[in-house]
Amino acid sequence: MSTQRAEIAFGQMSDFLVRAIAPEATRSMRQAILRPHQTIEKLAEYEPADAFAAGAFEGEELVAVGLIGPDGEPAAWRIRGMATVAAPEPPCSRR
Repeated sequence: MSTQRAEIAFGQMSDFLVRAIAPEATRSMRQAILRPHQTIEKLAEYEPADAFAAGAFEGEELVAVGLIGPDGEPAAWRIRGMATVAAPEPPCSRR
């Protein structure tokens, strides 16, 4: 994936901006949340060669990632490797 394509926004929802990112940019979050027992290098070994990655940003912060890749039959895709950071606790309301 080219750097130029990684910067193109393709959707927006609520206060999040979802855009294409490089698969490498997903690895630290996916490893920390989904595979803490694996190294990032080992995690990368299981990524499909032509995987597409998306990230959700809240402001400048990457808060969720997903990896989509070909799986099996031609034109068959699999969504995998989805991870999100924990949402902050809302402040206590005071009366």
